[in-house]
Amino acid sequence: MEPQIIKNKPLSKDESKALLELIEMSKIIISKATNASSNKMKDKEWVRIAEQFNATATSCRRTPQQLRLKWENLKKNARKRCTKIRMNNINTGGGVGKRKLQGDGSKSARDRAIAEYYTFKKLCLESKLENKKLKLENEKLLLEIENFKK
Repeated sequence: MEPQIIKNKPLSKDESKALLELIEMSKIIISKATNASSNKMKDKEWVRIAEQFNATATSCRRTPQQLRLKWENLKKNARKRCTKIRMNNINTGGGVGKRKLQGDGSKSARDRAIAEYYTFKKLCLESKLENKKLKLENEKLLLEIENFKK
């Protein structure tokens, strides 16, 4: 006989964020290697993550299998959303579509990471531009000083 599966309530947004933070700290889980030794290490890592998660979680305890399934579902939903966005861009030739994609009201970890990446990239480009402006102004001042000395 199979053991009875007890269904718990879904993870809250805070619990999902906590799970993502634990997964992001683990290089083993994120690695794409799937040989026997790495799979054993991943299983041990999921047990460790479940212990840490349950130590901080306020609601019911979660098994490593439940947390792993949640992680797989998060990745699958992110891929689906990314595909929808890509297909929408193909249909519109890269422009703005006639209809917006309806989200589920919450941003996935991938969406947040992409948004943070582009925000950071924008800041870097702005700082590089500012540095170039300052260098040009500095060179301009040096030329003026040289002209003034002559």
